[in-house]
Amino acid sequence: MTPNYKSWSKEDLIARLKQLELETKTSTTATITTTKHPKIPHSSTSKSLHSASHPWRKIAIKLCYSGWEYNGLAYQNGPARLPTVGDVSFKAFVNARLVDEKAAWMAVDRRNVEGQIEE
Repeated sequence: MTPNYKSWSKEDLIARLKQLELETKTSTTATITTTKHPKIPHSSTSKSLHSASHPWRKIAIKLCYSGWEYNGLAYQNGPARLPTVGDVSFKAFVNARLVDEKAAWMAVDRRNVEGQIEE
């Protein structure tokens, strides 16, 4: 409940304003200091993935691609004119930490008319 300021003198009103301003300044600085979070130093290198501490399983991924920007589906060890779909997708899986860099990579596709999968 606010007091009735109509009966206050000019000096009393000025004193009350100074008191309220002082209370506002101290409460604002207290709020600012309590809401600051300590800075956590970020390392420039990302943490390595410890694959032994996480459960792993084999997965199958079905994908479709347009071959204009790629040099085929198969992963190639040597340098190629264009990247392969296997190379690009494997790098994406490593960046997302879905697979380890040393993981075995196998690509299979359908080649014969019976629909049998061949490696």
